[in-house]
Parts: sequence; structure tokens; C-alpha cells
Amino acid sequence: MRLTTALYGVLAASFLVSPAHAGSCLSGTITNEPAQDPEFEGLTKYTVELTWDVTGFSTPSHFDLFLALETCDCICDGNVILFPAPAGTSTGSGPSGPCTVTYEGMFECDGDPSLPGDMRPTVKWEVPEQECEPDETGSATFCFYSFLDPTGDEHTVSAAGIKHGTDFCEGTLTGPRPDCTCFVSVDPATWGKIKNVYRP
Repeated sequence: MRLTTALYGVLAASFLVSPAHAGSCLSGTITNEPAQDPEFEGLTKYTVELTWDVTGFSTPSHFDLFLALETCDCICDGNVILFPAPAGTSTGSGPSGPCTVTYEGMFECDGDPSLPGDMRPTVKWEVPEQECEPDETGSATFCFYSFLDPTGDEHTVSAAGIKHGTDFCEGTLTGPRPDCTCFVSVDPATWGKIKNVYRP
């Protein structure tokens, strides 16, 4: 663990966070199902449901899902993680009152660059330039697609984080995250559609 301009903890039952954030600042679940969208046919859709509370601090700028896949050979290959547009929504507030925040998705295979020294492969949902901003206390639904199969353990605990201003804190997600399944057997008809998804 280290203290930098972003204060963060490790995946555990307790969390190293700024003093006002004793304990977890967020929690949620991660679920999966075969992709229904023809654009992502043949892939697995992962859905993340989060709630958070960073009352008294800056509003969230982005949310992270840390994948325990540092040693996975294919994790930095192109198109391991794909996103729809938008990649998520959350509660928020704007000049006219309550509103819905939309998010852009991105994948950082070498870790979130806003957390110096953190090398965990990271699925990231960022707030683009818009008037609607996330609330200090709120909820969100995010998603991403991958050819990586889910872990078999329905009680896998995954780490998630929230960046707000110069602070960062973590919580846990319950549910199966993507596993390191780099070489999978794919039906030839489905493989052609997957290649179309991966085409630049």
C-alpha cells in the first residue's frame, strides 16, 4: 500500500481510505450473461451495479473495476474488453436538478494511470464533459463485453474503486469476474461475427 495524491487501499475486508471514509465507500454486484446485442454476439456481457457515498468530498470523476489478471497472457491484447455507447448510467445532478449521467468505457491493461504504481488491469467508466455530474451519494449501472469467460465461483469478490478529486477509495463487488480464458473453442459461424467486432 502507498499514499500518493490518490489515497487508495487493497482488496480486503478493510480499506485504506481518507479519514472521512472509514470503511468502504461503495459496494455492489457483478453479473454476467451471453450477449444479446448482435454487435457483441458470441461474447459475455458483464453488468456492474454500484452504490456509493463520498459525501463531503468531490463528486466522482470515474469508477474502476480491478481485474485480478496481472499474469494473464492475453490481457493486453486488443479488444479483450469492449464497451457499448454509452457504457453506463448513474444518478446525477445538473443546473436544472436531478439528471442521468452517461459514461464512456475504457480498459487500462496496465492499471489506472491516475493511480501511480497500481498495475492491476482496470475496467474504467469515466464521466465525459457534460453538465450532469454524479451525486456524492448515488447508484450506477455499468457494463462491458468480453470473450473472457466468468469465474465459476458465484461468490468471487472483486475490487472496485471511485476517484473523486484527489482522493480514491475502494469497495467490493460480489459476483464472478472475467477469468483468464485466453484460448477458447468458438463455433466457426460465431467466430466470423466476433472477428467483425474486433475489426478496427
